[in-house]
Amino acid sequence: MGSPKQVLELARKQGARMVDVKFVDTFGTWQHFTLPFSELNEDSFSDGLGFDGSSIRGWKSIEASDMLAMPDPATAFIDPFMAESTLSLTCTIAETGTKEAYTRDPRGLAQRAEKYLISTGIADTAVFGPEAEFFIFDNVQFDSKSNGTFYSVDSEEAIWNTATKYRINLKYPKDVTMTIAGGHSDIKIGTKWIGTDGWVWVDRSGFDASNSAWKEMKQLEDNQRKVKLYESANHYHNFLDCVKSRNPTITPVETAHHSAIPGHLGLIAMLVGRKIKWDSKKERIIGDEEASKLLTRDYRAPWKLG
Repeated sequence: MGSPKQVLELARKQGARMVDVKFVDTFGTWQHFTLPFSELNEDSFSDGLGFDGSSIRGWKSIEASDMLAMPDPATAFIDPFMAESTLSLTCTIAETGTKEAYTRDPRGLAQRAEKYLISTGIADTAVFGPEAEFFIFDNVQFDSKSNGTFYSVDSEEAIWNTATKYRINLKYPKDVTMTIAGGHSDIKIGTKWIGTDGWVWVDRSGFDASNSAWKEMKQLEDNQRKVKLYESANHYHNFLDCVKSRNPTITPVETAHHSAIPGHLGLIAMLVGRKIKWDSKKERIIGDEEASKLLTRDYRAPWKLG
């Protein structure tokens, strides 16, 4: 909806009798009050609609509680769930007199954050969305009777239907092998490299090696490094810096892509119950149509990969 005039025209055509004025408090709870449609006019969008801010948690004390709800024409719609035809308007909150944005209004805060984002040059659009708190089950059972009660839910994607003990063996050219495993007491969480001269194990909490001299080394000398990445104290900052500079991130996306492939292929092998062969150049499974189908899923309309 482009303008206050268009909002009022829409409401009249739909026979609106009430206006539901909505805003969000600091804790993220919807607040609203309702007034007759006859009380709304074009000036209401620029002058604001007065309300008592002391009734909102953490906002105003009673002696200075007058506040203004500033309707946004772009949010207007006729609420289909009201018994009476009702125009819905979402508002930002302003101080009376000055009409300055209220600092504790989440909507106004988000609008200021968007303006700051544009000023930094990092991006020109920010997308916000709610977290969808719902679950999809393949089977639901329940019962309640005089001598007992129960409920049961099941889903193919649930954690209890995920393999808790597994060992995936991968073979590469030049007799290089890799094992991905979980649920085995003899295999520690982390990554272990085994070579002709011994082994090295590492995870985020520590470092171990078969050679005591290796354990004393804090890092390799530069001339011993085959690959040397530049340093970053904060990966989040590094990502934003790279968005601005267009330089590659410290964790290259191609490396992440190829690192994830073995785990996905291991899962597919477990699902089909047999060994599979992988063409790393063409990135496809060789000679196994059933396994190949598990590399992708059908996209839900209207989404598609461009």
